[in-house]
Amino acid sequence: MKQLLTILILIGATLTGSAQFLQQGRVVYEKKMNLEKSLTGNDSWTEMMRSKMPKYHITETELYFRNGESLYMPIKSDAANNEMFSWVTNRMSNEVYRNDTTGLMRNRKTIYGNAYNIEDSATQLNWKLSNDTRTIAGYECRKAEARMYDSILVVAFYCEKLVGSGGPETIGGLPGIILGLAIPRMHTTWFAKEVQIMTVPDDKVTLTMKGKKMNKVTFEKNVTDVTKDWGADWRKKVWQLLI
Repeated sequence: MKQLLTILILIGATLTGSAQFLQQGRVVYEKKMNLEKSLTGNDSWTEMMRSKMPKYHITETELYFRNGESLYMPIKSDAANNEMFSWVTNRMSNEVYRNDTTGLMRNRKTIYGNAYNIEDSATQLNWKLSNDTRTIAGYECRKAEARMYDSILVVAFYCEKLVGSGGPETIGGLPGIILGLAIPRMHTTWFAKEVQIMTVPDDKVTLTMKGKKMNKVTFEKNVTDVTKDWGADWRKKVWQLLI
């Protein structure tokens, strides 16, 4: 996959002036989480929370891509001033830098006030490509599916015209930027609402991490240790923190 992506980048570099491949730009996603379905259980506390919270939590995130590099990050939240649900929605952020040529991923996460700096190889899934297509934000995308942790279905729509392998969160590795993503068991979708073709400056594809770094294995162990007492569906919460 790394060799394929490198070839795609080189092809795109020779066709910079062509409309066939677009080297640089910004994607704005609408991230939508179904809070009602995310809360499991039939106890009185859960029922009370369901009755008070909105059905969906919607945020905007963005991804800058340039010549095989990409940087994904949040931009704003519709619940920024809702303290009652901030523990569910606003206490986590995820910034992801990806380099298709070197295979490097830098991932800065903030989870309930704790900062984690992960540096490792970029996440690679065993994608199954499809001929199914869907138009997202004016761009034709092809469908692909993969499984995380053996059982979590991931459905992605990527645009071959946009050169790079980045996408929402740490999900990527396809021959084109991901413009649509759905993880049904997490009740969450990411779909591009806008694609801007622009000259991307250096600072928009740079992620500086201060403090101690760890690899993905160490981060997963830390998160698992912290969340294992969070109730019957703790594994689902871990998945949400790891992507």
